Amino acid sequence: MLKKAFLLIESLVLIIFLRLSLSFRGINRIIKISKSSNTFFICNKSLSRNVKAIEIISLIIPGCTCLIKAAALKIISPDYLKMVMIIGISNYDHFQSHAWIEVDNKVILAAAENQDLYKPILTIY
Repeated sequence: MLKKAFLLIESLVLIIFLRLSLSFRGINRIIKISKSSNTFFICNKSLSRNVKAIEIISLIIPGCTCLIKAAALKIISPDYLKMVMIIGISNYDHFQSHAWIEVDNKVILAAAENQDLYKPILTIY
C-alpha cells in the first residue's frame, strides 16, 4: 500500500513538472526529457501500476494532455526497453495531433478513438 502511495506521489510531481515544462518551455523540452529518461523513481517496477497511477493523477491535473501522460509513462518506466512513445498527426475531419505509448506494437496508454488514422511523425525509444 505504501509503495502505491509513493508511486502516486511520484506521478503527481512528474506530471506537474511536465505540465509546467510544456507551458513554459514548449514541446521540445518534453521530447528532450522523454529521450533521456534515465531518472530514478522508487516505485516504478510494474508497468501496469505505472499506467494506472498516471491515469489517476491525470484526472486531477488540469490540462494533462496525451503528450504529458505519454511522456510521464516513458520517463517513469525507463527499464521497459520495448516501450515506444509515438507522436502522430491526423488530417481526417480536421488537423489534430496525438501522443501514445506502445509496447510490442500494442497501445498501452492514451489510445485514441480512431488510432489508425494518426500518422506517426516522431518515435521515441
